[in-house]
Amino acid sequence: MPSVATLFESRRFGVLTVIRLLGSGAEGNVWLTANESGVEYAVKEYLTSRSRGGRNMYMSREMAAQTTLGEHPNILRMLDTAMRLSICSLTKDDLRARVRMSTAVVYPYYPMGDMVDFSERRYSLPSSESIDGARLAMRGLWRAIEHCHSRNICHRDVKPQNILFDHWNDSVVLSDFGLSTGRTGITNPGTSLIYSAPECPATTRCKLEPYDSKCDIWSAGAVEAAMLWGDKIIYSGERGAKFRKKGYRYFVTEHPRLWNALPSSSKQVLASSLIPSPKHRATAGEIVRMMA
Repeated sequence: MPSVATLFESRRFGVLTVIRLLGSGAEGNVWLTANESGVEYAVKEYLTSRSRGGRNMYMSREMAAQTTLGEHPNILRMLDTAMRLSICSLTKDDLRARVRMSTAVVYPYYPMGDMVDFSERRYSLPSSESIDGARLAMRGLWRAIEHCHSRNICHRDVKPQNILFDHWNDSVVLSDFGLSTGRTGITNPGTSLIYSAPECPATTRCKLEPYDSKCDIWSAGAVEAAMLWGDKIIYSGERGAKFRKKGYRYFVTEHPRLWNALPSSSKQVLASSLIPSPKHRATAGEIVRMMA
């Protein structure tokens, strides 16, 4: 009996065989795959139920953002598109009868995982090394956001699950642009509530004033706080309501021991990004210069 596998076919890398599921979400599934030479890639398969005009709307946004952003060392790079093939055997004759199905995108594979995985490993380090590791990772994230905003792209979904650890360069890359849009006049909800800026609507039923790309600044600041102290610290206190109302002052008043233990440079970044009023938040460029 020939073996059975889930396959994707790309133009650049040929047939990619699925090894395992890396993650899944509202947009689709991400698979670890390998080509015939054993080189591994991450393939993002979009849900067909979300399609608009023959193409998934998340995929359309992601590909448009990739085209606008071009190459950047801290932004996940799209390598190719691919088509999922029907479940079929791996014999040469059977592959000629394969049927193309849903569309997918091929990305580099980062074996160290996302910032959730990175944070879990980092907790075993002494506190000083833990803070240094968080600052090193965040420097790459702020640079990615600065580049997005300079190209009129608001990511809208900045959270640890969308930040991959690049161990080759000891940095991070920002991924998942399925919710990205222009920088101004945004009315739809974006990332999950725990990392969402106070001005962002919680659901599609909410009718608030349009917001802009300063939402990414808050989300990145919340990610940095979560990396330093764990995400429970920003979700405690009425399911995060206190944090969203007070911003960085929540740490100053509710967790003074943790706040006072931070180096002044980390305090400056959090105090510049975690401000409830978006017009008073720093820009990504200003924060990059703070961390230089």
